[in-house]
Amino acid sequence: AHVQGAYLTLPEPEVGSHINVYTSNDDCEGPVQVGIRDGGIMSLGSNTLQTTANLILRGDGTEYFLRNGGTLNIRKGSELWVRAGTHLRLEGGTLNMQDSTRIVIEPGGTLSILNSPVINLGGTNAQILMLGDFVMDAGSVFAPTGAGYVYFGSTNPNFFTATGSGCQIHFEGAGPHDKVLKVNNTSWSLPVQVSDF
Repeated sequence: AHVQGAYLTLPEPEVGSHINVYTSNDDCEGPVQVGIRDGGIMSLGSNTLQTTANLILRGDGTEYFLRNGGTLNIRKGSELWVRAGTHLRLEGGTLNMQDSTRIVIEPGGTLSILNSPVINLGGTNAQILMLGDFVMDAGSVFAPTGAGYVYFGSTNPNFFTATGSGCQIHFEGAGPHDKVLKVNNTSWSLPVQVSDF
């Protein structure tokens, strides 16, 4: 099934409720693609209604993309899960994560960085947990800002690849005690295509 420009409208949730949304390609002829294009906004959870939401990518080949001009807001208590065989592609745009939010790239899942997406980790408990694969496109920049952190926890020493030269990674805290990066695997190294870390 191919649907473009479709809107998913759910009834207004009750105050304090939690919603799980799953992708699956069981009824489709090919992989599912979900994404935000120029001018599009998607929010997981609601501060006003005090609701939380999880988006769980599943189904072999499923992709979620964020493109230039698009915005993904992950509200307090909400999460985005990238399961094995699925792919989160940050191709530009803006990712805003409030405190107590997570993006979890599970083993077998992939996070790809293309261009220079804006990534705002808006609280000390805003986390990108990298347990799967991390891929940077040629000339891309991965530079999360804010008080949250990125966790490289994959046990695969080859989890990090770069597809071309000129890749850059920047981590900068506001003070000497800020945690911006946590690394669990001591046997990996930066690809040679990463020119600035």
